[in-house]
Amino acid sequence: MAFPDDLLAPDETVAHRFRPHLVIVVRAALRAVFFIILVSLLLGAMVHMTPGWTVALMFFWFLCIASVAQAVSAWLSTSYCLTSQRVIWRTGFIRHNTVEIPLVKLDHINVNESLIGRFLRYGDITLNSASFKGEIVWRAVPEVKDVRKHLTRLRHEDQQRQTLM
Repeated sequence: MAFPDDLLAPDETVAHRFRPHLVIVVRAALRAVFFIILVSLLLGAMVHMTPGWTVALMFFWFLCIASVAQAVSAWLSTSYCLTSQRVIWRTGFIRHNTVEIPLVKLDHINVNESLIGRFLRYGDITLNSASFKGEIVWRAVPEVKDVRKHLTRLRHEDQQRQTLM
């Protein structure tokens, strides 16, 4: 789901668009496979499995598959956009939730990378803004260091543009 260009201001340009890192989907799939194998082994060890246990096992499989489908849905329906004037975070397929923050209102940009995130080149970005109550956390941002560089550059350019006005 990309940010529509027709929603941009006349002098606004898109600097960078991206989705969360695919690790969100992979993590959910691995967790589901692990739990399916674990529960199947535990229930399979029971020699006399009743039909009730079989139904419970199938329901558990359904829950695991649903959690993977939810992760895929979240990945597909989330997009981030950095423009020359604002940062935009958009989620949702049917009902869209869009958060926009002008670059001039950004106070702090914090980047957190786990050990695995450093190897796979993703991390979390926390944005603090004077115009938004609380923190905004972008999870599993791919190429997180490059995104931070983009944000820092765009903030600097926007501050210069604001002083010229």
